[in-house]
Amino acid sequence: MLINCFFFICLSCQTCDPLNDTPNEAGYNIRYQAGVADGLLLWADIESGNIKVLMDDNNKILGKIDIIAHSFGFAHAMGVLSVLNTHMAPNKKLGRFYVIIR
Repeated sequence: MLINCFFFICLSCQTCDPLNDTPNEAGYNIRYQAGVADGLLLWADIESGNIKVLMDDNNKILGKIDIIAHSFGFAHAMGVLSVLNTHMAPNKKLGRFYVIIR
């Protein structure tokens, strides 16, 4: 069954494409910086009240924020998170972070 091959034994299956294990640091950095820029825009919308998020009196995020990213979006999401993380209230963490590959 093909779905078995893809999801469960892909690394040892003869019909699957081999995984590329060469890092693309330049591409990652471009996507990360784009995520930082979008994170700043997202924070501006949160801070202005256009996006409702539970905040404390010090303008720090109290609510949880879940992130869902797809493959290349991982680097972008990491950039967004680097901005949001600086605005989290003490002892608060971001919510779930799902990365969907392939």
